[in-house]
Amino acid sequence: MSQDDLEKAKRIIRFFHPEKRFSFMSGANDPAVLAAMFGVPQDTYLAIRNEFELNVNLAARELLNEPDYLKSIQQIPLVDNATIAVIGDSLTDDYQSWFEILQKSFQIARPEANITWVNTALSGDTTMQLFSTLTQIEAVKPDYLFCLIGTNDGRVHGDGKKSCTGFREVIDNLSEIATRAESCVQKEFIWITPVGVQEDWIKEDWLLNKFNASWSHQQILQTAELIRTRPEKHIDITEIFAGERRDAMFLEDGLHWSLQGQKSVARSVVTGFHRILMPR
Repeated sequence: MSQDDLEKAKRIIRFFHPEKRFSFMSGANDPAVLAAMFGVPQDTYLAIRNEFELNVNLAARELLNEPDYLKSIQQIPLVDNATIAVIGDSLTDDYQSWFEILQKSFQIARPEANITWVNTALSGDTTMQLFSTLTQIEAVKPDYLFCLIGTNDGRVHGDGKKSCTGFREVIDNLSEIATRAESCVQKEFIWITPVGVQEDWIKEDWLLNKFNASWSHQQILQTAELIRTRPEKHIDITEIFAGERRDAMFLEDGLHWSLQGQKSVARSVVTGFHRILMPR
């Protein structure tokens, strides 16, 4: 297996998780079956998964070396034996996502908290597709629920002009998501704003070209603005993707976030979570 093929396999494995989307199918959690689907030997597949786990562990420990991050983790007032869940798309389904880094951070800094973590995010999901995931959340009834969604609503396939979800429908979907989420969440439902994409990078990407897809940066930013104006709590992460550091926050595909980007989002979410839950 060439190095180029290995890197491409890592990219696909990082964001596409049959064991989550097709959990009802026989073999969905069989490493041999999954490795065959990705076209790599089983030991290579397991090594790639292990590399992702190591990266998350390292990212969490690096963040915990920052006094403000560690202090926020230690001070966030959670209910006993809390369940923290998330709904979203590939930005959170990523094996190295901000949510995975948060989970590892709490496990290291607050092991006595006995938190249950539930990541139901699925790569490619739009606000409409999120409704099926909400049925899982309604069964779990988490204490705290994050939602980062809206990027794929701005996806356009082929030469069409219409995005996957029209803007009027996005408005309705956000309202329905909030209504259903707040009906089953015990403590707090918290939006996280989408941040847009690097449109020019997407056009040149070897993998996204296979989907014959593009993403509308402008529509995604409009969705973020909608979330900011909603009555529910939100954490706005757009500022950390602004300015000269923006390029370093993305992978070369222009859609997904680099590990540096995911670390920055984890830091911002911890700060926002602390602000929302701390008594005033």
